[in-house]
Amino acid sequence: DTGPVIAEARAPHTLIAELRFDVQRNYGPAERRAFLDTFDSHMRADGRVRGIAYTSSGPLSNASLRVWRPVDLLEAGKFADAVNVGGDYFDVSGVRVLRGRALTESDMASRTAVVVNEAFIADFQLAEPAVGQSLRISASTEENASPRHVTIVGVASAPVSPGIGDFQGEDPTVYLPLPVSPNYIAAWISADNAALLADDVRRTIADLDPEMPAFAVRTLQDHFEEDNETLAMIARTAGGLGVVALLLAVSGLYSVIAFLVPLRTSEFGIRLALGAGSADIVRMVLGQALRLAGVGLAAGAALGVPLLIALHANFPFTERFDPMIILPTALVLALTAVVAGWVPARRASSIQASVALRAE
Repeated sequence: DTGPVIAEARAPHTLIAELRFDVQRNYGPAERRAFLDTFDSHMRADGRVRGIAYTSSGPLSNASLRVWRPVDLLEAGKFADAVNVGGDYFDVSGVRVLRGRALTESDMASRTAVVVNEAFIADFQLAEPAVGQSLRISASTEENASPRHVTIVGVASAPVSPGIGDFQGEDPTVYLPLPVSPNYIAAWISADNAALLADDVRRTIADLDPEMPAFAVRTLQDHFEEDNETLAMIARTAGGLGVVALLLAVSGLYSVIAFLVPLRTSEFGIRLALGAGSADIVRMVLGQALRLAGVGLAAGAALGVPLLIALHANFPFTERFDPMIILPTALVLALTAVVAGWVPARRASSIQASVALRAE
């Protein structure tokens, strides 16, 4: 399954341009719509642009929507995540439409079509086929909210992580048509090396309206990293502590084995007196040292691997679990066990059996 790998490459190749219209400065619905249409056509004329998606919520955020099935009483409405989307959202975001169709430009005017994800169908216990079923929805949290009727026209997958749609995760989500003239818009521009488009995006916006610059133009990866700077600092600190922990583990393992082996000098003398060779003593000690290190590595892997997988699942832009990263650490500890056992064992096995038997 190459989906997650492809989606991880999307982060640095998605540029987010956030626009907020000053409705007090002659930016009525018609002017906002005209601005967005012109911006869209200008950007699509650039051969580097693969697609443009639009949302009316901030990056990595969503809204809440109250939803009723046809059989639900007004007080029985449940809440789901809501995202207003437009443009090439279902192509750019990594959210795939599995059944039915995606939202279209005509849906923006009618406002009667929605797409739901599979988690929504499970949570609201909708019978299949879900496409074609009616719902009542309201953005108001008031108990006396007046819902409007909509029809499910498509069923979407969970987002392929990480991508534009990753912030919805596995939560029940309703995708609504983008408002015709939103006050705020986030344009998600998909292109190779999207960061190189940032200056062109700013110039396009300035050409359309010099008094309304985009207040944020950055890649999805930059946005995630900047908004999670505290987590990044914690991660760097944890990485530094991991190096310290490895050094402590190496020194501790070496010290324990190097301390215990000389205590067995009299045992080695008995084995030598009974006919064991020096090589036999060294092999025995090395085997025991490696078994000790192996038990510790197995316990560490059993605890650490699930933790690494869980961290990547919850923080998509962290490195994926790679056994090749763990392997060098395991080799360092195994080599430490070999050196710690071989040096004193070799020294003890080289002395005369009579001397070894008299060792305290």
